[in-house]
Amino acid sequence: MVGNIKHIILIDSIDESENVNFNAESFYRDKIRYPAIAKESTITHEYKKAPNSAIFFEILKKLTENYRDFDDGLLIHFDIHGDKNKKGLILESNELIPWVDLINLLRDLNVLLKNKLYLTMTTCFGRYLYLGVDFKLKSPYSCYISSSLSVGEIDAYENYGILFNKLFDTGNLIDAYNEMDDTDNKIFYYKDSETTFENAFNSLYKKLTNDDSPLKKEALDNTIKYTFEKTGNRLSYEEAKAIQIKSLTDLQRIVKENYKF
Repeated sequence: MVGNIKHIILIDSIDESENVNFNAESFYRDKIRYPAIAKESTITHEYKKAPNSAIFFEILKKLTENYRDFDDGLLIHFDIHGDKNKKGLILESNELIPWVDLINLLRDLNVLLKNKLYLTMTTCFGRYLYLGVDFKLKSPYSCYISSSLSVGEIDAYENYGILFNKLFDTGNLIDAYNEMDDTDNKIFYYKDSETTFENAFNSLYKKLTNDDSPLKKEALDNTIKYTFEKTGNRLSYEEAKAIQIKSLTDLQRIVKENYKF
C-alpha cells in the first residue's frame, strides 16, 4: 500500500547549541524512540548526525548500499536548515547541499526501493526540493512533506510529533499526515512526486498552448527557425503548432513511465 512505512531514519545537521530544548536528538527521543517503544511498534528507527557534507553523503550512500534492509518502506526525516535563497540544504558546517545533488542521491535509493522512499522535512523552504527534480529521469521519492516557509522549532516539534505518533499507530504515512493536517497550525504539506510532475506539466502545457502566452510565440518561432536551419523547409505556424502538441504529448507519455516501478 502506498505510504506504508517500516523504517525511519532521522538525519540531523543542526548545531545543538541553537535549540537546547527542541533539537533533533531530543525530538528523536521524545517523539520517535519513546512512542515506538510505548506502542510496541515494529517500525525500526535510527538517529544519525551529519555535521558536514562528507558524513551526510556517506549516510545516504550507505542507505543505498543496504537498500534491501529497507525495501518494505523507508522514511527519511531531515532536520536540517534550508537555504534562505531556496537553493538547498545548509548543513551544520554551513555547507550548501544543492537540491539537485540531494535529488540525485535520493533517486538511486528510490529506484532500488521501487518507489518506497518517503521524505519528511523540518527544513525552512523545504518545498523547493522539487527544483532539483529532472522529470525526464526516474522519480527520486514517492512523496515528501515539507514547508514553503520558514519553520520554527516549536512548530516542527509539535506538528511532526502528531505525525509520528499516528504513524506508529497505523504504519501509514498518508494516514499520519492527514492527522497532522487536521490542526489549526498548518505549515507542512504533502506532495507526491507524480502530482508534482502533473502540475508542472499542466502549467507548461497552458503556457505553450495559450494564444495570449508570450512563451507560445517564442516556442513556435524557435521550432520554425530550428526546422529551417536543419532542413531548409520553412514551417507554417499551423505546422509548428502540430509539432509542438505532438512533442508535448510524447513528453508526457515518456515522463509518466518514470513513475512506474
